[in-house]
Amino acid sequence: RLIIEGITALIKKEYPSLNLKLYFAVVAYRDISDQPQFQIQDFTDNVAQVINFLQKLTAQGGGDIPEDV
Repeated sequence: RLIIEGITALIKKEYPSLNLKLYFAVVAYRDISDQPQFQIQDFTDNVAQVINFLQKLTAQGGGDIPEDV
């Protein structure tokens, strides 16, 4: 959320004459053996939708080697 808000504010401040439409996407991943392995929010310009997706993500697992990317 902070990244989205920061990018949006910076562009409005630095380039006020540009009327840009920003799109954001999220790929949340876990280890190969975890289910679901991926949770994906496709690119959208709907910031509220992306933030809602992020708020529903939860951290789980741990105690093993780094995540599979």
